[in-house]
Amino acid sequence: MTTPGSTSEPVTPESQNENDLMQSYSWLRSHQQGVVSTPVHSEERSLAHEDPSQVACPGGRGGAIARGHRLRPGGAFALLYTALITPFLIIGGYLLALLTARNTALRRVTRTVVFIPVVIGLGVSSLLWYWLFSTDFGLANRALLDLGIIDKPVLWLGVDAGVSNFAISASVVWKVIGFGMILFVAAIQAVPTDVVEAALVDGASPRLMSGAVK
Repeated sequence: MTTPGSTSEPVTPESQNENDLMQSYSWLRSHQQGVVSTPVHSEERSLAHEDPSQVACPGGRGGAIARGHRLRPGGAFALLYTALITPFLIIGGYLLALLTARNTALRRVTRTVVFIPVVIGLGVSSLLWYWLFSTDFGLANRALLDLGIIDKPVLWLGVDAGVSNFAISASVVWKVIGFGMILFVAAIQAVPTDVVEAALVDGASPRLMSGAVK
C-alpha cells in the first residue's frame, strides 16, 4: 500500500526474490568475516566455566571425547562386555548344539524353544528383561529374596556399572544363543554319517567325537 505522493514502486515477486537473495548474500559475507557468532547454549556455557577445553572444538562435549576423557571408560566397558558374553555365546551354543543335533522329537522341540528368543523383537525382549530386573516387582529379585541369597532388592539397571553389565549380558545371551546353536547344529549335521560310524567302530570316545569328528 502506497501513500499519496509516494514514488515507491509496488513489490513484485521478482524484486522480493532479489531482496531475499541480497540479504542472504550479506549474511553469508558477514558470517565469513566473523561478524555473526554461533550462539552458545547455557549448558555449554556452564561447561566452559568449569572446563574451557570442553568447548574448545565444535560440538562442545566432543572436545572432551576427542581428548579421551570419556572414551577410555566407554572402551573398557565395551571390552568387558564383549569378554563376558562371547564365551557364553560360543561355548553355550556349541554345547546346546551337541545336545540337540540328532533329529528326535524332543530335541527338535528343544531347538525350537531355544531359538524362539532370536525371532522376538528387540523392543519386546528389552521390555521383558526390564520387568524381570525391576526393583519392586521383578522376578529376579523375588526369586533371590525367597531363596535367601540376598537381603534386599538389587538395583540391576542404571546404578552400578558392573551389575548393569551382568544384567544386560544375561539378556543378550538369552536372545542370541539360539542363533549360535542353529549354526553349530547345521555344521554337525553336515558331517557325513559314514565318517561318524567309522569313528564309532574305531572306538572313538564321546569327547573325541565332539572335538575331532563333529
